[in-house]
Amino acid sequence: MEELVGMYIKHAKILADKQTNMNIRDVVVTVPPFYGIPERVALAEAVTLASLKPLAFVHENTAAALYYAIERKDENKTHTVLFYNLGSTSLKVTLVEFTMENSTERGDPKGKKYESFTVLADAWEDVGGYQFDLNLANWLADEYDNQPSRKGKARSRDSPAAMAKLIKEANRAKEVLSANKETSVYVEALMDDRDLKATVLRSKFEEINQAAFDRLTVPIQKVLDATGKKLSDIDVIEVLGGGVRVPKVQQILQDFVGTQTEVGAHMNGDEAMALGTSFHAASMSASFKTRPVYMHDGNNFPIYMTIRGANSQEEAEPFEKNTTLFAAKEQYGSKKAFTFTYDKDLDVYLYTKDANGNDEIFVTYHINNTNELAEVKYE
Repeated sequence: MEELVGMYIKHAKILADKQTNMNIRDVVVTVPPFYGIPERVALAEAVTLASLKPLAFVHENTAAALYYAIERKDENKTHTVLFYNLGSTSLKVTLVEFTMENSTERGDPKGKKYESFTVLADAWEDVGGYQFDLNLANWLADEYDNQPSRKGKARSRDSPAAMAKLIKEANRAKEVLSANKETSVYVEALMDDRDLKATVLRSKFEEINQAAFDRLTVPIQKVLDATGKKLSDIDVIEVLGGGVRVPKVQQILQDFVGTQTEVGAHMNGDEAMALGTSFHAASMSASFKTRPVYMHDGNNFPIYMTIRGANSQEEAEPFEKNTTLFAAKEQYGSKKAFTFTYDKDLDVYLYTKDANGNDEIFVTYHINNTNELAEVKYE
């Protein structure tokens, strides 16, 4: 998988090199908030295979929040924003608090105030624009297969080639229905040289996808529960991603938050994440001078450590220590010291939780010859 992703990134690098007439060597990459340590390590390997150096990973909505911070006008009050990002395969929701931070806390004697934001919580759901396309494509396949002339013949659902055509046409129909009440669907020679002709109403599209639509507000409630916030505490909801262009999505979102919270599209929903990431990359480079924007974010999954004696099973009292190194959302760059006494070989395991709550070991250390290091010699 790393090789395939690396090829994709390599192609993007070639296009970027041609566009900028430069040899790009360093990158900052956006990742979904549900990526754990194993996924990030694999992505870092893919970036390296593409002859690039990964400087940092930034959550997608955090990158959008960074761009929002650059453009923010009301700098004299705390501002709470919910970023609602409905992409192709997943929905990501992030609650962010914007404020001004005094630079004296970061060693600046001048004591200037700079824009600062803190990511309070992330939540996600496996639903997106592709799911809408797939549901419509399956409905079209059933409409086609249930025709009397198709009785006893191969089903389009069982043909990958036919389903690929239907998914492509379903995506086009979804886009048309975003601005129209109905649209015509036509696929030439779908199966056995027989065409598909159908009319799709927006109401039928919404009916087909009702189960998916019912999940669109679940992550909002999750971030509110995680932070103890109410809808009335949110100043504005910023929508991102192509999926929010579906009128039903906008209606569901507005109905859920009511009239007291603004649902806005003040940023470019397709480019805001890329622009925020570019700013973060520029701020890490010595070639650019950017104004400070203080970003507070962390992993969404805690990191644990288990230390065991390598041969403790042979001991009367086996040695084992367990601790939480970093809690969820603990600030990136945090450091921890863990003190214990033991003078034999050790096995150290670092592990985290995946999105389903299962343990994932991502690093194992075997520390040998500790008994020699522990010896105190007197002359």
